[in-house]
Amino acid sequence: MTQRSMDGRRRITGLTTSLLGLTILVGCESSGFDPAPYEQAGLEPAQIDLFEPATAPPLTRHWRGRRSEARSLRADGRLAESVEVWREMAAAGLPTGYYELARAYRRGQGVPADPAQAVSLFETTVFLASPLRPQAQHELAEMLLDGEGTAVNRTLALMLLRDAVAADRIPAMHDLAVALIDSGDPAERREAVAVLRRAATLGDVESRFIFIIPAWKTFFTHHSPRARQFVIDLLSQSADWTGNQ
Repeated sequence: MTQRSMDGRRRITGLTTSLLGLTILVGCESSGFDPAPYEQAGLEPAQIDLFEPATAPPLTRHWRGRRSEARSLRADGRLAESVEVWREMAAAGLPTGYYELARAYRRGQGVPADPAQAVSLFETTVFLASPLRPQAQHELAEMLLDGEGTAVNRTLALMLLRDAVAADRIPAMHDLAVALIDSGDPAERREAVAVLRRAATLGDVESRFIFIIPAWKTFFTHHSPRARQFVIDLLSQSADWTGNQ
């Protein structure tokens, strides 16, 4: 692992250790990761490390049981109790604990809402390799786009969304397309079309619908000439898309 990676990981995990009062030891396998594209985009070392996930501890039978218990508590409205289980799991270094705590802090469920803490915990989730990573990338990107608990960072948000899209997370495809929809960059608008096309081929009803009728919910909130032109472009391609299925 490079010194850049070590320093960046300390900065990221430090945010979470200050919240949980824990000492977290993180290991990482060498993966041949190339930071150059991220450096060229202007990301800081700690932000680049979000794209080189470390190995997470395994979710053992014991922790799978605790996860089920926490979910049951939450379903019964016992939110504060469920949060305590998520804290236990985070203390064990498990991505599920970090992710569920982040959601709780973002939504104020079982704890007072604290977007900054949510950002910190989502970062730590993204930093660890797990099936939850695309979901955490998506939520963190939403917060970065909106300036929720952190400064707006469109560049980092788009990169996180693209990573989540690469994992076939359809809600991230929606948000990435929306983030690109009002761009003056023709390449970004073409990317948005391609992202929606990908979601449609995966069976997403909303994305299929937009290729036929411009009534998708997001477009009611985008009234600029560029956004309208984007819809026109989508409609002009609908016949080609449907004809090639």
